[in-house]
Amino acid sequence: MNSYVELQTTSNFSFLKGASHPEELVHRAVELEHKAIAITDRNTLAGVVRAHLAARETGIKIIVGARLDFTDSESILCLPTNHAAYSRLTRLITLGRRRAPKGECYLSIDDFLNAQKDQIIVILSQSQCDLDNLSFTLSRFSGVMGDRCYLSLQNFLEYGDTRRIALLDNLASRVNVSTVVTNDVHYHDLTRSGK
Repeated sequence: MNSYVELQTTSNFSFLKGASHPEELVHRAVELEHKAIAITDRNTLAGVVRAHLAARETGIKIIVGARLDFTDSESILCLPTNHAAYSRLTRLITLGRRRAPKGECYLSIDDFLNAQKDQIIVILSQSQCDLDNLSFTLSRFSGVMGDRCYLSLQNFLEYGDTRRIALLDNLASRVNVSTVVTNDVHYHDLTRSGK
């Protein structure tokens, strides 16, 4: 078993985003001998139940979480560390869904910061990101969350990835935030990629 854990996994419970069922993603992680897999659907925890059932069959560890898309900032992966934090996350998602039209979720950084106790977050970097805005976001989150705040590094297989990753790593070091590697998984098999 290798020690890799995928923290950014989108199932088909993220409508029009993910292409595979949660259990298919779990089984693929087992085939790849991953230590664990996080199910982090967009503004929902709907995929974690089926992922949990598949994990019980296979013995892999499931990390429960959600991707939160903010109206005023970069998206984050939110990974609750205990039952109370999970409850706060469900209430937060409900708040965002109630204030938005059906199928959408409106959350702000302040909404999250009011519910952040016992959450671990990974701030998602994009292939094209404004380093000044990202620096402000990292400082704001890490100032409140301390060592429970991380920055994702992704290789988008685009020109300039090496330079962008180095700049992001340097930025994270300057604001004292650790980095993690994510792959933004949306399918368990290439035939589901739509390409």
